[in-house]
Amino acid sequence: MPNWCSNNLFISGKKSTILALIERAASGEHRYVGPFNNRNNDTDWGAFTPIQMEALMGDDDLFLDKDKKKSCFSFHAFVPVPREVLLSPYDTGVLNRKKAEYPEWFGRFPDLMAGYDWENANWGCKWGASSPYIGSQSGDDEDYSVEYSFDTPWGPPTDFMHSFALMYPSLSFTLDFREEGMGFEGQYVWSNGACIRMEEGAIEREEEEDEWEENSYELCPACQASVLPEDIRNGKCPNCPE
Repeated sequence: MPNWCSNNLFISGKKSTILALIERAASGEHRYVGPFNNRNNDTDWGAFTPIQMEALMGDDDLFLDKDKKKSCFSFHAFVPVPREVLLSPYDTGVLNRKKAEYPEWFGRFPDLMAGYDWENANWGCKWGASSPYIGSQSGDDEDYSVEYSFDTPWGPPTDFMHSFALMYPSLSFTLDFREEGMGFEGQYVWSNGACIRMEEGAIEREEEEDEWEENSYELCPACQASVLPEDIRNGKCPNCPE
């Protein structure tokens, strides 16, 4: 399992633009489907053929997310995974084997990436946003803001954010992130579609100093009991037998 990076994304601008963004962000997740991904959607794929794959490429219903539990922030809604990638093996090693096995189909996509590689190259992380939620949402027509919180594996989705911010040049974006496992954190800021701040560094942890209480007790020379020095008189303490 990966180390999880915590992300807080703040978006501000006109209310109408942000509300449209919020609606689009919740429009559906991506799914890897077809005979290579063990996702049959109650469909009998039968034997693999290039003709069958051509039909699947044009099947809009196949790529429609029917899951009632929709994510509120889908990377796929803004930087979508291509259909040929969604129909191909997610694992890089499996894809390379299938390319050799089915050259008639995969030869049509000479630059085809496995889903894992495509997501990392275009989003900066695999899988997309995990457990996203809207932390806050407020403002007026001209100055409105929304905050998304979500996790991503290993690091922040910087490549996705570069593309995302470019789609909304009228909005401002601030991404605060923190990855405890590898001990780094930072902040990226986008304005007018361009990244204007990139700060990243090690998490500064406060030194935890153990507070030792000074031991002021002494051992009684007669009975070896632990007592305060002032309790020892004439070589004995109150615990000494008479």
